[in-house]
Amino acid sequence: MCRRIRLLFLCLFGLSCIFRMDAAEELASKQGGVCFRYDDIHTIAEWSEMGALFEQYGFRMCLAVMPDSIALPQQGKLLAELAKRGHEIMDHTPGHAMFQLRYPAKQEFEEAAKLPFAAETRPGSNWVFFQYEFRKDHPENIRFTGSVSGNELKADDPGFQKHLTFTRKIYIPSTGKLYGIRVMDGKSRLFTFWGTGGVNLSVKNEPMILCSDMAIRPSKALIRYMAERSRMGFRKYGIPDPKVWCQPGGWEPFLTVEEIREIYGKEYRYRSASCVPEVYPYFNCFNDPAPDRYRFAMRPGFHFFDEQATLKEIKKQIADAVARHRVLIFLSHMNTRRIPGGWKAYMDSHRQLLAWLREKRIPVRTQTEWAEILYSQKADPNSDIMPPLNVDLNEDGIPDGWELLSGAKADLQKGEAVLSRTAVLEVKELAGLEKGLNRFTLRCRGAKGTRVFVELEQFPHREWKKPSAKQTAVFPLSGKTDQVFAEEIRIKPETVVMNLRIRTSGDAVISSPGFRKIQ
Repeated sequence: MCRRIRLLFLCLFGLSCIFRMDAAEELASKQGGVCFRYDDIHTIAEWSEMGALFEQYGFRMCLAVMPDSIALPQQGKLLAELAKRGHEIMDHTPGHAMFQLRYPAKQEFEEAAKLPFAAETRPGSNWVFFQYEFRKDHPENIRFTGSVSGNELKADDPGFQKHLTFTRKIYIPSTGKLYGIRVMDGKSRLFTFWGTGGVNLSVKNEPMILCSDMAIRPSKALIRYMAERSRMGFRKYGIPDPKVWCQPGGWEPFLTVEEIREIYGKEYRYRSASCVPEVYPYFNCFNDPAPDRYRFAMRPGFHFFDEQATLKEIKKQIADAVARHRVLIFLSHMNTRRIPGGWKAYMDSHRQLLAWLREKRIPVRTQTEWAEILYSQKADPNSDIMPPLNVDLNEDGIPDGWELLSGAKADLQKGEAVLSRTAVLEVKELAGLEKGLNRFTLRCRGAKGTRVFVELEQFPHREWKKPSAKQTAVFPLSGKTDQVFAEEIRIKPETVVMNLRIRTSGDAVISSPGFRKIQ
């Protein structure tokens, strides 16, 4: 009897382990999608209307806000309410900057002025400017000879003048300081590092340094202070602690992925971030080779309604990204001044776009949700990642994810592409690749002697303009009947995306492209 009980217990224990393993191994579909992010502080009416519109279609949005810039308690209360309804409130730094902050209250200003990393203060307006760390020997710094008269900077080499552009920083050894550049009236004007005025120098033919942004860093203490300040501001209004940090644009050098990951990620438990350096282009994709790093580099795209992109153009961007297993993050500042029809037209365009996304069942999620899916979950390794030739969600006559070049044509109903000797069928930046050995397959039809060439290029993150691996497969056709060809492709561990180009030596019909991991 005891033996039977022990056997029953062992069986139940084994089954429970299997169930737990199955739960832990829940696989994510490689379907891409969209995230919508709206930056900075806006009116209660604008936030409310936008939130209600997203909820109408079953979606949620992201708001990147600066807590010290919230002017009205009602704004903070609304943000807390939106968070309860599933919208994501993100950390855009306390005051849209890392190296300076204007304090709402005099007492806070006086306390901040005593911080060990405070560099300058303006008591009348409650501004505190924070110290920077400059690395003179950074390999990306450029040395040049320059002169300054008043605040106008000139390079000794006239050809170098084109590098002295807006937001660049220079170091002048004789002063021991960094200065920022603004181009005004066609001239390079110097300001303090923080963008304030007061520069009046007389320097002639002195060796200077045009600084790399990576050579100018905030101290770890300053980053921690800003993280604490944002968290305190969120809690003041009952907003949940932020899980995403968003780099402010503009004047200042940007934080690196490592700085964000080490402090915001490990110390403050942020799950994702938007980072500028080292992340062009912005892939946001399945099976990223460095998920723990690039979850803090989820860059948004900028071709949105604010930049007068049309609804047709935006649908095309989304359809192609989904087909290529990538996530598009659309960034808007709710700036409708350049949009004909203003706010009403802006909202009408959103309404049509969200309705289309729901109709086509394209996922819309917050950045934290996408970060967990892309970088924490295991993607389904059995997926065929090639975009099919019969899907056209944006209805432009081109299969989603593909480009028809030099006379290539597509028959969407048949799921075929028709190529001549000069035509090219191409898919760029295809993501979701399984590392290791994969099999590419293709169905072809054409005259005997025609050859089909398939060129594949793999790209890592850091050298995305230069392929790390190339391979060309040649498929000879024997007649009019369909032939299925296969080629083994080894995806390197560092590969993030792949380009694939199909061309032929004569007229041919292409269909059923496939790309799967060999199990």
